Amino acid sequence: MASIVQTFFLESLAFTTMNDREDEIQEAHTATFDWIFNSNETADAGDHILPQVKNNFNDWLLGKNESNVFWINGKPGSGKSTLVRYIFENTKTIEQLKSWAAEKPLLLVRFFFWTSGTIEQRSHAGLLRALLHQLLEQRRDSIPWIFPEMWLKYQDTKLRATATIPWSVEMMMPALQKFLELVAGELKICFFIDGLDELEGDQLKMVQMLQHIVHSSPDFKACVSSRPWKVFNESFADVPQLKLQELNQEDILQYVDNDLEGAPKMRRILKKEPEQAEALKKQMTENADGVFLWATLATKTLIERTNGGDTVADLLVKLATFPVDLGDLYRHLLFESKTSEELQQQSRIFQTLRAREDICDFTRDESSNSVTLYQLALADEGETIVITDVAQPGDEAVIELCESMKNVLHDLCADLIQAHQSNERRNGNRSRARFGDTVSAETLARSRIGYLHRTVRDFLRHAGGLEHMIKHSGDSFDPHIAMLRSHVLLLRLPLEYPERHRRLDEWWTDVVSAMTHAKFSSEKSISLQVELLDHFKDSLDWYWHPKKDPLDNWARNAFSSYEIRMKHRTPYHYPFLSLSAKFGLDQYLDAELQTGKYPYQGGIPILSHALEHLVNRRKTVYPLAEPKLIEMLLRNGEDPNIVYKPLIGPDETPWLLALKYVREADRRDWIQKSDKSDSGIKRWVSIMKILLNHGADPNGLIVADKWDPAASALDVVTMVKDKYDSADIQELFDLLVKKGASLRAVDV
Repeated sequence: MASIVQTFFLESLAFTTMNDREDEIQEAHTATFDWIFNSNETADAGDHILPQVKNNFNDWLLGKNESNVFWINGKPGSGKSTLVRYIFENTKTIEQLKSWAAEKPLLLVRFFFWTSGTIEQRSHAGLLRALLHQLLEQRRDSIPWIFPEMWLKYQDTKLRATATIPWSVEMMMPALQKFLELVAGELKICFFIDGLDELEGDQLKMVQMLQHIVHSSPDFKACVSSRPWKVFNESFADVPQLKLQELNQEDILQYVDNDLEGAPKMRRILKKEPEQAEALKKQMTENADGVFLWATLATKTLIERTNGGDTVADLLVKLATFPVDLGDLYRHLLFESKTSEELQQQSRIFQTLRAREDICDFTRDESSNSVTLYQLALADEGETIVITDVAQPGDEAVIELCESMKNVLHDLCADLIQAHQSNERRNGNRSRARFGDTVSAETLARSRIGYLHRTVRDFLRHAGGLEHMIKHSGDSFDPHIAMLRSHVLLLRLPLEYPERHRRLDEWWTDVVSAMTHAKFSSEKSISLQVELLDHFKDSLDWYWHPKKDPLDNWARNAFSSYEIRMKHRTPYHYPFLSLSAKFGLDQYLDAELQTGKYPYQGGIPILSHALEHLVNRRKTVYPLAEPKLIEMLLRNGEDPNIVYKPLIGPDETPWLLALKYVREADRRDWIQKSDKSDSGIKRWVSIMKILLNHGADPNGLIVADKWDPAASALDVVTMVKDKYDSADIQELFDLLVKKGASLRAVDV
């Protein structure tokens, strides 16, 4: 039993992208970075002598240095993440740390921040989840001591089956401190944290947390990396450190030499002029100026642009056309010598990836952040693929589509976007298959798409790269529609044999992504949005294995729990429309409702679903209720005063439900006086006014419940008016009185 509960905690702490960044980091080139383990007063790196005043990493591992922190810093693209991964995976690291640990057990944990990844990959909470998961996985017996109350609570099998632990920083930080206090003196721990500059949040607070951890015991130490920003320069000024761009020149030269000599066509040219060849290699190394990424891109591009008749002098001329600034090199590789058609397709790809990032940030659903190679291919080629009945495509068709997409990423995107394929982890490490190896069609198709480096994303988002591309995409392209179409095609052309079942959770991530892409799509795309959403609904209708109940539908299962639905038997006559209301799909709903095919037949009205997130999103994937959605539903015949039986509690109306949400928001401190944004007070007050102007009962009365006493509409609005001193709420109060509000709960 204890083992089962331990596994429950570990699975709850884990998140799907926890190891993705580490897997995507390029492995160190052969024989590079070996100098990191030298422990002489000075370290040899080929022809260079590396100063070891601060760069004695080997002594730090052995515990000969009193500092508990070692800081690796360097320019963007200098190879910091590659070096940290190399260190963590190197057997020499373990050997030296075991020497430091002496007779005590040794734990190694790591985390690689990734600003282009999910929220968990770039947040304080994600770091704590990953660290706790690794520590507790290695010391499972400590879980009851770290979480005593939750340990007792989750002995209940039924509770574990449905529970989701909301891991917050406030919950995890004390747990981590408690674990460290428990094991201090018994074992030694070395933390490897890469990319502190990629944290989205308070970086100084993060540094202070790490310093507090390692200074709490001489048994703890941490190797960290970041760009040399002010916050890190000041925090790590007195710790052993290295500036990578000052130490990797020989590594870069060796990389350039190996890659150039490894290309047959290039090797023949260099062999004819050995002295000039050496000059070329040194010039490339000098141009890189410590930025390993520049060297890899320049080397690859030079090899691709080499002709059989070139001389080394010709190669030097070509090299001179490569900007030495990394951002300018990206611009050169992406935009120069491209036709308008190529620029248009390139633009579509980058916009599609940006669209997926945007909806993942909005829904906070980390499981859907990575687009697969197959899905990107379907999004890019989707307009040419006929939407047919559900049928598994053949391997040849999948491989052809995916290989074509890989060629596009290479030819049009200069491999700045790459497909990453990983095998399952074994013994804590994941072996990575290369695309040169033979892989199955499904493995190829499920390869994750990601940026080559953080600087690529920075260039696109902050240096005008994406804005330049959008100019070439054409007015008719909508990346959210492209992604919505890909979700439809993923269901119609599944990689696995299509199985009809009732496990909604297996589709839920795709449901959330598809519906949110529809929400974010352009108003110009309404006809396509309606068509594709109908295809999406029909596809899941096909997959759903129905019961005899005529109202049984997959979308109904998205509302509350099975036990509650079965207990109350609340009918859902149009569950997909209700779900569309929760996702705020006003244009789709308007188009459907105008057909007149959906008369109210009982149960929770669509209007109530649209109001569910009136004031706060409640940490869900759903958007806030919007005035235009409510206005449209009322215009199409929804009644704010219709009485219905909800899943839980006494009879309800949409208007009374809205009043309850306002009162709950006040009780939970969700209403902020200072919030002047379009999503704040003005928005939900506008919705309340719309309801009143469409006949909502100004003397509506909310019955008492276990949280709040009975209250009338006038009571609720008066309470928030007096408390928040808002001109918008004052207008709502005035309208309510004008509509005839006079009832107070005390009068009943």
